[in-house]
Amino acid sequence: MSLEDPHADESLEYVLALMESEDRRAFEVALLDDPELAAEVWHWEERLVPLAEAVRPRAPSRGVYRRIERQLFGADARLRRRMARWRGIAGLFGTLAVALCLALVVLLARPELMIAPSPQWMAGIVGEDGSVVLARLRPDGTLAAAPYPDAAADESAELWVVPAAGEPVSLGVFEAGEETAFTISDAARRLFADEARLVITLEPRGGSPTGQPTGPAVATGDLRRI
Repeated sequence: MSLEDPHADESLEYVLALMESEDRRAFEVALLDDPELAAEVWHWEERLVPLAEAVRPRAPSRGVYRRIERQLFGADARLRRRMARWRGIAGLFGTLAVALCLALVVLLARPELMIAPSPQWMAGIVGEDGSVVLARLRPDGTLAAAPYPDAAADESAELWVVPAAGEPVSLGVFEAGEETAFTISDAARRLFADEARLVITLEPRGGSPTGQPTGPAVATGDLRRI
C-alpha cells in the first residue's frame, strides 16, 4: 500500500484520532461500504498500534504543569490555579444546593414521599396486686421495662406481646430487680398495634421451654400509641 492512495491520509488521520468529530462519523459511515478503505485502516492499525503499546505511559510531574503555566500565563499562573480550585468548590456547593432545593420542592408537592417517624408505643402492665410495670418502645427499637418484682428462685417473669388475633410472641425474660431492655425482632415489632397487649407470665427459670406461655398470667396492659 502506498501513501499516494487518495484515502491514505484520511485513514492515517482516523487511526491517529486526528479527525474532527463530524468528519470521523462520516468516515466511519464510508468504512461500512468501502472494503478498500477498511483495508487501509487495518493497514495503519497494524503498523501503529504495536508502536503505541510498546510505549510505557508516564504521568508528567506537577512541576511540568506549573512550568507550562508560568510560560503561558506568567505571574497569573498561581492566581489561575487558585481561582480554578475555588470555582470547583463553589460549583460543588452550588450543585448540592440545587439538589436540596429540588428535593424540597418534590417533598412539598408530594408529601406522601416524606418518611413518617416510626410510631412509639407504651403500656402500663398492671399486676394482680395492683403493681404497675411501665414499658415503652425506644427510638432505637428496644423495649424498656421497669423492674418486675422478683420471681421465685426457680421462676422467671417473661414478657409477651399478644396481638388481637394470633398467638403470643415472647419478648424475653426480665432481669431480676432492674430495668430490662428487650430487643424486639422485626416479627414481634409488626405485632405492636392498637389492640395488642403486653402480658407477663411466670415461667420456669430461663423462660418458657415451648415458645408459648406455660405459666399463669400475672400482669397485663394494653399497648398505646404515643
